[in-house]
Amino acid sequence: MKKYIPLILIEGATVMAVELCGAKLLSPLYGGSLFVWAAILAVTLGALAFGYYYGGVLSSRDEPVKKLFNVIVIAAICIALMPFLAAYILPYISYINFKLAVILSASGLIFLPIFFLGCTTPLLVRLNTTRVETAGLISGKVYAISTVGGIVSTLLCGFFLIPTFGLKITLLAFAILLFITTVVILKIFKTTSTIPFVLVLLFSLKTMMGNHDGTVVYNKFGIMGEIEVVELPNGKELVRQLRINRIVQTEMLLRTKRSTSDYIKCVDSIIPQQTLSSNALILGLGGGSLANLIEDKNYKVDAVEFDPRITEAAKKYFYLSSKINCFNEDARAYINHCDNKYDLIIFDLFKAEEQPVHTITAECFKKVSSLLVPNGKMIINWHGYIDSPLGKGTQILLNTLHHSYFTTQLIPGQGGEDHRNTIIVCSSNHKIYSNDNELVNTDDMPVLEFANAKANMRWRSNYLRFYQQRK
Repeated sequence: MKKYIPLILIEGATVMAVELCGAKLLSPLYGGSLFVWAAILAVTLGALAFGYYYGGVLSSRDEPVKKLFNVIVIAAICIALMPFLAAYILPYISYINFKLAVILSASGLIFLPIFFLGCTTPLLVRLNTTRVETAGLISGKVYAISTVGGIVSTLLCGFFLIPTFGLKITLLAFAILLFITTVVILKIFKTTSTIPFVLVLLFSLKTMMGNHDGTVVYNKFGIMGEIEVVELPNGKELVRQLRINRIVQTEMLLRTKRSTSDYIKCVDSIIPQQTLSSNALILGLGGGSLANLIEDKNYKVDAVEFDPRITEAAKKYFYLSSKINCFNEDARAYINHCDNKYDLIIFDLFKAEEQPVHTITAECFKKVSSLLVPNGKMIINWHGYIDSPLGKGTQILLNTLHHSYFTTQLIPGQGGEDHRNTIIVCSSNHKIYSNDNELVNTDDMPVLEFANAKANMRWRSNYLRFYQQRK
């Protein structure tokens, strides 16, 4: 049993690395919504189920060591192909119906590697079982060791490998580690297996280069995924964009150093210049265009951004004012421990179509209310869907704000609901009527994400159409 422990650990670790990286590889096309994670989890479980079954069939046949070697090599090759599939094959699948595209893309990306990794478990049990009486014990040990590997891998990928090296390098590293461990433990080396594996690795490395439009001036992987700063022409102007997972978060004209976003112009029009120095809190820094705008209006600005690499990009490439105090932490965590008082608090937390719904609950808004000075304002940047059925999430947000004793004013941006933002201006009012029968987003019952699902899917579908046209 001791001989196979490293291989069992690496196999379990690789399963979780494939699952995590697979979900993140889908995010440039489909976001990180509930649909994506549901598809990833369902495909993972389905692939493991089929893999366990087929591995059981293989374990009942002759030469289990040879069969174990073959399935692991195939799994390593499939893992090494994932970056290529994500960049060059999945975009074509995204043309079809959104939900079906998500399921097919998740299946095409992770089913085969996880299926073959699942096949290894029954084979490893067979190789370590010498007596019928010990079969149950051996099975328990194999699954336990594999699970420990998965736990370590999940933490390692989430906290270090993916933020430091990125998704593609992380996947290739696991593929190489899996292949080398298999050769060393099983003491099998086949040229017919090694050459295809090496060729696939080189092919994947080659296709990882140059998959960008425009001139990339900054590219790193962070907590939020792939972060890049790209410059590209727009007519006679040169535009600089901050992208997270290939979705534009901030766009600025280099000549004027001003944002091109309509919602920034809308916020500019509703916030007057301050005669006395005031305090503002911005939740969600992005490229810093909004923070700079508020600072120009004589506010002392605190800005909260979850990913330090985004803050780095804002300072280096989007001329973020040195006077702005930046805090790299979760917005809700900052609100929970904050004791400062603010004249203005702005929620600008969109990442593509995703809203971090844990920051827009009744409990969070009540805490925010305590941070506002008398007559202070709270502003929320929201999507353009207001009326039912796509505006169901907006109605729940408004109910939640009213429940938290805020009056609200909606300011829709220019254009149709598919292309605009909505600015929600809120003021504290402890006399406001709250109907307890209305749906409210709370920590205990976070209903907003599900209510927003159709609107988010509509946004993502519109983006995919635009994305494909540009490709």
